[in-house]
Amino acid sequence: MAVHEKLMNLGFTEYESKIYIALIKNGELKAKELSEESEVPYSKTYEVTSLLEKKGLIEIHRDRPMRFRSLPPSIALKSYTDTYLAKIETEYVKKKMNVDFEHESSLYKTRNSRDSASDLLQSLFDEEGHVSVSDDFIWTFRGKDNIVSQVHEMVASAGHVKMIVHEELGKYLSEEIHSMSIDADLILQSSDVELDKIPENVKTYVLDDMGFEFGVIIADGETALFTTGGMDTAFKSSNNGLVTILTHFFEHEKEEARLIQ
Repeated sequence: MAVHEKLMNLGFTEYESKIYIALIKNGELKAKELSEESEVPYSKTYEVTSLLEKKGLIEIHRDRPMRFRSLPPSIALKSYTDTYLAKIETEYVKKKMNVDFEHESSLYKTRNSRDSASDLLQSLFDEEGHVSVSDDFIWTFRGKDNIVSQVHEMVASAGHVKMIVHEELGKYLSEEIHSMSIDADLILQSSDVELDKIPENVKTYVLDDMGFEFGVIIADGETALFTTGGMDTAFKSSNNGLVTILTHFFEHEKEEARLIQ
C-alpha cells in the first residue's frame, strides 16, 4: 500500500496527504513551490497547510514569503495518530451507546406492545367467546411456531396428557416437561431431553426404534394433536373417532416402549 493510501487511512484528505508528502520529501518550501511539488491547486495551499499545522504535523513561518516545513514524522505523526485513534474510540463509544439505547428501546416497545396487545386481545377473546375444537372440525396448522403454540396451549389447560415426543418437538417442550405439575404419560423418541430432571408425576418411556418421527399430544382424552417429524404440518381435533384412534395408537406404542420412570 502506497504512503498516500496509508495517510488516507489515518484520516488525511487527498490534498493533505499530497502536501504532507511533498514537505517530507523536499523540506522547506514556499507556497508556490509546494503547490507545484504536491500538484495541489495554489488556491488550496494555504487552507490545507493551516489544517496540517493544527494537527501538529508541519510548521509555518509567517514571514514574507511564507514558508512551510514538516516536523519529524516519527514524533508528529505518532502524536497525531494517538489523537486520531482517541477520536475514533470516542465516536465508537458514542455510536455504541446510541445503538444500545435504540436496541433496548426497541426491545421495551416490542415487549410492552406484545403484553398490552395480548391482554387487550385476550379480553376480547374471552368476552366474545371463541370456536373450540369440536367434532365438526379438524384444524390444520403449518409452521413450527404455530404448532408449538398449539401444543403449549393444550398442555397448559389439561389435567392429564399423553405425549409422544420426537427430537425436534423435545427441543421446544424440554423446559415445559421439566416443570410439568400435572400427571402425564410421556414417550420419548429422543434422549435429548434430560431424563434426570423429569418430575415423578410424569411416567416416562423410551422407544428405541420408532421407524419414523412424529409427535402426538392427547389432552384429557378429549383433544388430540398429531405433527410430522419436521413439524411443518399438524392437525388437531376433538373428533371422538380420531382421538380414540390416536389414544389406541399411543397405548400400543407405550407397550412397546421401555419404562424408565
